[in-house]
Amino acid sequence: MSHQITETQAFVELSDEQQESLAGGYDFGSLDGAFGASLTQFKAKQSSLETISSSGPNGSTTGGRGMTTEINTGGFNLIKLG
Repeated sequence: MSHQITETQAFVELSDEQQESLAGGYDFGSLDGAFGASLTQFKAKQSSLETISSSGPNGSTTGGRGMTTEINTGGFNLIKLG
């Protein structure tokens, strides 16, 4: 059996400007005029399962049913005036 080995780089060198941008320190003052950005996201995942069991002669029957819903939502809004 052949296995593929994948190597990834977990850490990379970033410039000062890249580090500031990632840390939330980007200066929008360099943009002229007003600026706005808005983003929202919604994700829903639903799962269900049903089981039925039986035994014999004319005895034992059981079952179950379950359902779950996972919801993930979020957003941000950015406004720069003048």
